Amino acid sequence: MIFSTMDNRFPKKFSYNSDCLVLLAACLVPSVLFNGIGGVKVIAASVVTAVLTDLFGTLILSGDVTLSDRSAVITGFSVAMLLSGSVPVYVAAIAAFVAVAVGKLPFGRWDRAPFVPAAVGTGFVCVIYPDICFSYPAPFTGAADTAESLAMMLKNGNSVNMTAPGVLNVLVGNCPGQIGTTCGIFFAACLVYYLIRNIDSFIVSAGFISVCFLFAALFPRVPSGRRTSVLMELCGGALLFTAVFLMTYPNVKFRSVNFALYYGMTGGAVYMLIRYFGAFEDGAPFAVLIMNALSPLFSGGTRVFSSNGRETDAGEGGA
Repeated sequence: MIFSTMDNRFPKKFSYNSDCLVLLAACLVPSVLFNGIGGVKVIAASVVTAVLTDLFGTLILSGDVTLSDRSAVITGFSVAMLLSGSVPVYVAAIAAFVAVAVGKLPFGRWDRAPFVPAAVGTGFVCVIYPDICFSYPAPFTGAADTAESLAMMLKNGNSVNMTAPGVLNVLVGNCPGQIGTTCGIFFAACLVYYLIRNIDSFIVSAGFISVCFLFAALFPRVPSGRRTSVLMELCGGALLFTAVFLMTYPNVKFRSVNFALYYGMTGGAVYMLIRYFGAFEDGAPFAVLIMNALSPLFSGGTRVFSSNGRETDAGEGGA
């Protein structure tokens, strides 16, 4: 059984890109609320750079200029969501440029790129500018270096206040972190959206999150207990953003439902191992790139979406 056949229960009314844009547009609300004008500048720089790079790149390589698939916009937004609201705009521009120029253009169509472009771009700037990329503004203030992110607190063995206000702040995203990754309630809504509209993405995301949950519960990094560990691990860093937006990138056709679940679960294990033992507080782009490299173990071809949003074999979807 091909994994995509499960979509018959919940027919796709829009393409993957349209659904992704809907969710990213919704993500802008908490992102701008907590990061203010700094976040707006980073998002604008990333999206504009991604679109211009895609336009000029396709013009040079194929002579065909089009933004109809909206992939450049999605890549630009995704890159920005994975960056700090205090990074200089040139860092956001570099990340978006690398994402499109290296991660997408050499492979033609966006859905044939072997690696998620946003992971390529953000991984590059995290290596080149780690101090800048992992320095976050305090919510509502825009001032950098005023508080630890949840991911850094975990790395240092520090705990959040588990009183009701403290838990609520974590769930709504009122804590330092990447622009679009801190609001846990938003990502819970995204999972419900996937369950209704895109069951294959839901299974991958659920597999990823379930393994991260088990890691947090079995191997807590904070002395205040397993519940605190689970809350901080799931809501800290780019874990939920990775599960919802990066692990579901449609460049893999899974052999079966089970292989889709295994892909998500393996991704969760890789992500947590990098988080526990890696040099950075959060290694989301690197975990995604590793899973992209391992994707042939789980796939039976390339997932291609036609103009009406239906998933077809590579020979049916058009070039």
